[in-house]
Amino acid sequence: MTKLLDTRRRSVLSLALAALVLVSAGSAVTFTASAAGSTTVSLSPSEQQVDPGRTTTYEVVVENTDNGIGTIDAAVALDDPSVGTITDLAITGDPANRNVTIADDGSSVAFDAIYFGNALSDDPDGVTIATVTVRGSEAGSSGLSLDVTEISDAAGDVYDVTGTDGASLTVGGQTTTAETTATTATDTTTATQTPTETETTTTPSETTAETGTETTGTTSETETTDTTTESETETTDTANETETGTTDTTTGTGTETTTTDGGERTLNESAIADSLSDSGLSEDEVENVGSALGASDLTDAEVTAITDALAGDDLTDEQRESVADIVAAGGLSDEQLRALGDALSDGRLTDAERDALGFLGEAGVTYYQVDLVAGEPIEDLRGPNGTYTSDQLLRFAHGSTDEPITRRSDGEFTTDHLLADRIESQAIEVANGTATTTFAVAEGESITLTLASYEKVGPGWSPETEAFQEFADSETRTFESGTHTLTVDLPGENDADDATDAE
Repeated sequence: MTKLLDTRRRSVLSLALAALVLVSAGSAVTFTASAAGSTTVSLSPSEQQVDPGRTTTYEVVVENTDNGIGTIDAAVALDDPSVGTITDLAITGDPANRNVTIADDGSSVAFDAIYFGNALSDDPDGVTIATVTVRGSEAGSSGLSLDVTEISDAAGDVYDVTGTDGASLTVGGQTTTAETTATTATDTTTATQTPTETETTTTPSETTAETGTETTGTTSETETTDTTTESETETTDTANETETGTTDTTTGTGTETTTTDGGERTLNESAIADSLSDSGLSEDEVENVGSALGASDLTDAEVTAITDALAGDDLTDEQRESVADIVAAGGLSDEQLRALGDALSDGRLTDAERDALGFLGEAGVTYYQVDLVAGEPIEDLRGPNGTYTSDQLLRFAHGSTDEPITRRSDGEFTTDHLLADRIESQAIEVANGTATTTFAVAEGESITLTLASYEKVGPGWSPETEAFQEFADSETRTFESGTHTLTVDLPGENDADDATDAE
């Protein structure tokens, strides 16, 4: 039997083609959208040596994560379990839900996580999503392979993983291997000079001196106040310094890069909001659009392409609201905003352009999510109650009037184990404009449950866009032991049925 760490109930993270993540509180949800870009995943370092009985670690590193990381689903395996065993895996950050499953023989570990609003930030040097601990068993060597099912960004778009790089583990015999390598290199380079023993002794000394100099130099230049040994060797420290600008040279380089890439920028948040004063959008929408575009790295021309279209007469009211809502939510990357600006450059938005963008959804299609939660419904996700927490959420489903179910939870999602023990629920089903779930309450228990539906601004979900969802329907009751059903209407579905009946 495998060993399950952190949470008993495993959530499924797979997000389909270019999808946006998660549910009201952030569970993973799939929608057709644009891809987040290409990335590679690797184990670092690529080689480790350890004595039998001792442990070493590898980091799982994701490159080119322009919009951070919102969900992960991957596995690491030892090619030869007789050489070592995987004893632990620590997932980076503070995800709302995480699962780590280590095989009984320590030959592999599978892990997944959903970060909700705590997405891992992008790092130009790569984002470490997990740290694997391996214990040496007996002398020998083994490869470690890496398998990635899926990784999405903070907005829910799925990265295209174009490659994975594993690593190797050598247990015992480190000294012999190192001496053989050094001797071979010395013989090849200086065959006509001094005896091999002298060369072998000299070469490691030179190598050690060079390495020490590099390490010391880097530490004294960029870590002048940092005396922690661990921080000196972590790539993360360098990234943090770049962000905070502790070193004048680093700060200057960052400023020059931003200016070169983004161009001169004269439009600030206030000026952008002013340009939308006659757009017909609400004050909140204008303020939020101004804030989102003001915080981006878009040029004035790229910003103006979006604001001119919003303030113009060529967009339909539905298109204007959809564009404003998705921009105001602040969940779009600069790349997505530029693509939106290109589509709106002529002031119009065709169905083909809308479909190509993905995050706005298809014209005439209503997108929704349905949540089964413990307690009362939250009708205003912008309000003081905020959103459902991960311990309240039992099940979720996302879909549209075009495709009833695009993503739903597999098993109870809640992180509250006591709640999970009190109820056994079935998957949310959609039919005839309604969503239904059936569940059984344990003997002697009494629990208040809600099934609620919401209309979304587009095909995806993010912590930012959640606040723009509109409450559609809910059913709340307190249930005693036995089997029960909850049903709610879906947005858009009944409207279409009513229109058909009226004809």
